[in-house]
Amino acid sequence: MPDFSQCEVCHNGVKEDERVCCDLCNAHFHGTCADLSRQEVAYLRGVNRRLQFFCRNCNLLDTLKMLQNDVKELKEKLSERDKKQQGETSYLGVINESQTISDNQLFDELEERQRRGCNVIINNLPEPDESTVTANDKQTYDLNSVTKLISLPAVENIEIINCFRIGKTVTNKPRPIRVILSSAMTAKNVIVKYKAQNGIYVNRDLTKMQQNRAYTIRKQFKRRLSVGDKDIKLKYMNGIPQIVSTKNQWISNRLIFLM
Repeated sequence: MPDFSQCEVCHNGVKEDERVCCDLCNAHFHGTCADLSRQEVAYLRGVNRRLQFFCRNCNLLDTLKMLQNDVKELKEKLSERDKKQQGETSYLGVINESQTISDNQLFDELEERQRRGCNVIINNLPEPDESTVTANDKQTYDLNSVTKLISLPAVENIEIINCFRIGKTVTNKPRPIRVILSSAMTAKNVIVKYKAQNGIYVNRDLTKMQQNRAYTIRKQFKRRLSVGDKDIKLKYMNGIPQIVSTKNQWISNRLIFLM
């Protein structure tokens, strides 16, 4: 008799040969309900796989823990910097903000990161001439440009929900475009697979807290270079820069490998 179990998302039956299982909570899912491509499902069902799969709920817990660690690390770094550089008011502002963060703000930040997970930001994509096109024509132009740009052979079923320019208009500099995609997995694949060309690049849609952290780390990196610390470089992980030593080229990431 066929082995059926219930999908945690749609609550319909899922056959044994079609399901994927969360490696943390052991819940069962259809591949499509778990936002996985056919290739990813096939890999996760393989005998010799070296990566673990965590469902959305388990990923939320993991993300919350990371967020709490991020805030703690930011507080420690900025407090230490404040002792050395009392005159830099920009650091003081961020310190005061991080010291008053509450559990509710943490959950708000987590929710915001989850919401932005389906988005990508495209930088340096040329804007149409405002003197020759209407607002509707500009929207159509941007949508066509974005569709052409991110239609990648390596990413299947890219569905654009919406796209629009963000920020103030600056002479001779195109505004970034926020692109809302159908799923976080699609957004992640676009970011990973797209290769920058003609100065146009695709990034994650960072929250204000993430932007502040990235700014602080880049500023710290420049300061360390200015005082002669040459054996360092910036390594981007999940869209956030990290200062790493060039003496140790092995950098761990958040992928969980089975030993």
